[in-house]
Amino acid sequence: MAAVVALAVAAGPSGAQAQANDTTAAHLALATALRDPTRANDVLVVLRSVEDADTLPLLRAAAGSSRRERRLFAVRGLRNIDAPTATEALMERLRNDPEAPIRVEAMLALVERKATTNEGLTGALRDADEAVQCIAARELVRQGRGKAAVEALVKLANSQDIGTAVMARLALTAAGHRQDIEAIRSVLTGPKASEAVRLVVLEQIDEDAIRAAAPLARALTAADQPAPVRLRAFRALAAVSPDTPALMVEAIESSRAVGLSVRLLRVLADTEGPAEPLGRLAQGQGATAALARFELARVAGGPTAADAAKRALALEHPVVIEYILARAAQAVEADAGKATWYADPLLAIIESLPKGGRRIGAEHYRAARAATLLGDLGTPEALEGLRRLLSEDYSTRVRAVAAGLLKTGNREAAQLLRPLLTSPYEELHADAMLALGRFGDPKALEAMREVIAHPDRHQPALVALSSWRVLKAAGTAEAAARSLAPLVK
Repeated sequence: MAAVVALAVAAGPSGAQAQANDTTAAHLALATALRDPTRANDVLVVLRSVEDADTLPLLRAAAGSSRRERRLFAVRGLRNIDAPTATEALMERLRNDPEAPIRVEAMLALVERKATTNEGLTGALRDADEAVQCIAARELVRQGRGKAAVEALVKLANSQDIGTAVMARLALTAAGHRQDIEAIRSVLTGPKASEAVRLVVLEQIDEDAIRAAAPLARALTAADQPAPVRLRAFRALAAVSPDTPALMVEAIESSRAVGLSVRLLRVLADTEGPAEPLGRLAQGQGATAALARFELARVAGGPTAADAAKRALALEHPVVIEYILARAAQAVEADAGKATWYADPLLAIIESLPKGGRRIGAEHYRAARAATLLGDLGTPEALEGLRRLLSEDYSTRVRAVAAGLLKTGNREAAQLLRPLLTSPYEELHADAMLALGRFGDPKALEAMREVIAHPDRHQPALVALSSWRVLKAAGTAEAAARSLAPLVK
């Protein structure tokens, strides 16, 4: 028996003890960084980016910080986590934060997640800030409780702030109180209304489906309006008027701006019964025509749709590539099993990058998004294409693929990065380590322990994320976040 004990001691700590040592080191690394004013923000940025409910104790602590910018940062992080405690923290900020922009952010987040209460909304009508009042009043109208908001909206309609006044008048219109739409149009198309105000008002028309405001939206589709306003106006008009497709076709055919034409095509394609106007546009030449043909083929999917996508991508226009990526992301999220035909076009996006490139540009970020989608698709074709790309000599193309797979939720796709754990290139090694560590890969966790043990050799963000991954693998992340929360000031 003594010999067995001696052998165990010689072999080092037990599995449980080793794991405890790992989590202690990870916890200490995060605590040290949070105590350091020069590194604390890096840690919080990293932990917010993982959008993990286990980080809530830290985000809640940041939301109660004495520092305005940290509270705003935390509220934006809470907005991305769907958990009751996140909702509670947002409600607390709405009730008690002294800064109006933070209360507005909290109010928007609560509306977005449909977490408002009657008491909360009526209380927000008494907020000192008009923006908070206006958001609350709009939500009451949306919920069919417009009577409770009328008094506040009438007051807000006379605000000195143009945006608040116009939004209040439109909310009154939505509540069944007739307003002078022509007068509102004069204000919005006049010199005092900024582009930002026009965009917010158009969003309101769209989201609240205010049919009486169709003339207002149509006025803002005019060619003399900035492109973002025109695009938003057509989207709003499509939500409230059946005549919009014909108007969009005219705007697309008369526009010389490819970016605007392509984005208008997306709005057109998302309307009901777009086949006829798309067919008309498909007869033309250029990016818009190629994407119109893609849209017509996309309905059925399969090889024909894949070929149409690749023909559009052959134009090598960034806006076209963004369009195909957006459609692919939408399809994969809805049902990856029905989106398998996107594999070939997505691989084509990556393969369009030069093999020996050394400069990182916008095209590499698009390629990384394509790699993420291919990983999430997880078909044999997608995985084999990714494996082939990763086996190439070091280049920015390989970096883009590795960076994209860092974000995949597919364990099998992440495993493609395993050979890069021994890469001499730090960024490839880090991507492989973090991607595999997400799934508890032993080799990746071993590499993370090395990073944690030598924080001076690595970027603070990498140390923080490695520490978090180790804590997640051990199942102690939420407990660690609770114990670290008092360090967030």
